[in-house]
Parts: sequence; C-alpha cells; structure tokens
Amino acid sequence: MGNLWKKKNGIFVKTKELTGYIEKQIQNEIEQNLQSFLRLTFLDTEYVTGPYHKGRIDTLAIDRENLIPVIIEYKKTSTTTVINQGMFYLSWLRDHKGDFLILVQKVLKKIDGKIRFDMARVICIAPSFDIKDKNMALLLNTYHNTDLQLIEFTKYEGDIFQLSPVSLNESSTPAELGDEAIVDIRSQPEKHQKPTATRLKDPNWKYKELFEKLCSFVTTDWSDIEIKETTEYFVVRKLTNIFSILGYDDNMKIDFDLITERDGEIMSQIEKVLVDYEPKELITIRDSFYKKGKNYQIKIVEANQLEKAFEVLQIIYNNL
Repeated sequence: MGNLWKKKNGIFVKTKELTGYIEKQIQNEIEQNLQSFLRLTFLDTEYVTGPYHKGRIDTLAIDRENLIPVIIEYKKTSTTTVINQGMFYLSWLRDHKGDFLILVQKVLKKIDGKIRFDMARVICIAPSFDIKDKNMALLLNTYHNTDLQLIEFTKYEGDIFQLSPVSLNESSTPAELGDEAIVDIRSQPEKHQKPTATRLKDPNWKYKELFEKLCSFVTTDWSDIEIKETTEYFVVRKLTNIFSILGYDDNMKIDFDLITERDGEIMSQIEKVLVDYEPKELITIRDSFYKKGKNYQIKIVEANQLEKAFEVLQIIYNNL
C-alpha cells in the first residue's frame, strides 16, 4: 500500500501506521461500518457453527441488493489460514442454508426475493497477502465455483482506516476469468439470453469492439478493479460491485443500482449527463431491486454513446 500524507503547518508529513492493535478491534470496526465499507448488512458476529464444524464465523452478513450471503474472516497477521477458514465456513453455509435463513429472518424480519446461496461470497481481510495466497484464491474462483475476495487493511493514527481489494490476476482479460465467480442479480438476464462470454467468442458480434473499449477504459483508468465473468454477463467490481455489462444481439448494456439516501448527489450528477444521451429510449431508469433507490440500464449501440457512458461510470467510480 502507498503512504498517506497529512498536511501539518503547511508541510506534508507521513501518517504513521499503527501496529499495536488486536484482531478483534479490526473486526469490531469493520462490523460497525459494514454498510459504509462494503455495502453489506450485518447479521451476526462470532456465529457458532455447531458440533460438526466446531467453529465461529467472524462475521456473517448479506448483500441485500443482491440477496447474497457473505462470510468475512479476519487475521491480524499475514497468513493463508484465513483463506482456509473462509472456505471451511463456506462448506458449512452450503450445508446449513436453513440456519442462515432463520438468522436473516430474525435480523431483517422480511426480504423480497430468494437468497442466492449458489453465489455466496467469502471475504478474507488481513494486513497483506502474498503471491501464494493470491494464487490460491484465483484457483478457487476459477475452478471451484467460489467467489473469494482478498482485502488488505491498514490502520493509521488519527482514526484513519484503509481497505484495499487485492487484484488476483491483473493480466487477465474477461474471457480468461472463471465461470460463475459472482452473479449480480440487480439485472436479471432475459429468458434464453445467450451468455455475453459466448458472444465475445463470436467474431461476427458487432458490439465486441465496444465491449473491449469499455473494459479497456475500466482497467486502464481505474485502479484495483476486477472484471468477473458470470453465467450470463460480466461484473465490474472494486470492494463492491460497480456495474454489470450485458451483451445482446442488438445492443450492449451497462446496468447499475444507486441508493437514494446514500447516492442522491451522484444520481443528480448522472441524470445531468444523461440529458444529452440520444436516443432517449436507450435509457431505462426504474425502482431498484433493493427498493430504496434506482436501477439504471443504458444501452449502447454506437461509439459516441459509449463516450457518454464513460462519463456516467466515472462519476460512480469517483464517489466510491
């Protein structure tokens, strides 16, 4: 991670990194700020898994926008055991869906939709991960139908807290990524929709160049970005999902959600940009799946529309 600098008496001084904390302190601070940090809803801490697994899950949460269960494990020191723990508890989750549903109903009272257990996420948080950790995570995501995310944390004096997603394979193109690592259900695919990855392999798909330009824009201009292939489309993610890319016979579409209470200013900026988007029928704005914001779907059929879409996406990224 890079250094943080704070201006003091007209001179920038390096912010001191703190090391004298305990693992539980980091866990408590993240749990108390899950929505701000990761856009997740807290369910329970130190959840007891029962007589067979004989363990405690550090944090259980849910992605309410997509109804995806999330397991979070922490380590104060750099160690692969945090990945092993996360995968061990993922096996518990897959065998104890009923227990998770009871917990969700207890905490949230009511949910609209079906929990996506097949898309469960594991987030491992530690000060750093080495090349072996990254390779293990990449292999699990590519060949074992998991969605494992590594996040490095640093705590500084002055109550400054930094979370940085770890890129597992910076040189990969979208077509090289594993199937079904994550599915974002903010935009459900149309029935009988051909997977976007399949379209990319078709040299005659007329929007392939636009798709590649969009991916190039994201990977070149943005840092710490992952592009995940799913069964139907692609998801662009940093700490959280930013937007989805879907390919159709007659267009390419980007899809994202914004929550009114949190993202009101962003929504205003985006809608000012979209005033000039033509033709207007290529834009759909509706109540989001989460029901507390708006879902935006922008169809792209020409290069000039892609440039306008870049403006919209840059506004979102600048406010992450």
